[in-house]
Amino acid sequence: MATMRELTKTDNTRIVEDLKLEFHISTDPEFVARCYRGRKSKPSWSFRFKNEENMEARIAEEIQSAQDELDSKKAYKAEQDKIKDTIKVGDLFCYSWGWEQTNVNFYQVIAKKGKSSLVIREINYETVEECSWGSDYVKPIANSFYKDEEETVRLNGARFKRSCGSANLIAEDKEKHYRSWYS
Repeated sequence: MATMRELTKTDNTRIVEDLKLEFHISTDPEFVARCYRGRKSKPSWSFRFKNEENMEARIAEEIQSAQDELDSKKAYKAEQDKIKDTIKVGDLFCYSWGWEQTNVNFYQVIAKKGKSSLVIREINYETVEECSWGSDYVKPIANSFYKDEEETVRLNGARFKRSCGSANLIAEDKEKHYRSWYS
């Protein structure tokens, strides 16, 4: 749990450094508290309270909420780092993107660079099922490279960012993925 330390008694400012919270408190003539999160210049909230107990309870609630959020982010990052460590040469990624249509590209890992970077190449895919006019399901064909160009990307968990979204790690080349188009 974060520890709160009062900076000065005169300006009634409390800061929780490790959670990046700052509280500005006024008790005369009313109980008023403002909470600033991170580097924001506008308060996240500003309330008038009936008494000091209600004000302190709301501040404690905000600190607990920020602590829970930080713990959740740390757990998510640890989980993503575990996944990142399991990615190996030969793994496949699917990049699905488009507006009013669904385009699909597949990539195969050619090499790993350090812990967070991959060298990838785009691979071909095949239609496995037609849905209707202008749509089908496709699956990647591992080791069937579409282009000779290699690209280095930086991992964000089990995905990497592309210009219009992100490419996600897929379990195997037997998964089918929806694709649509129009003329």
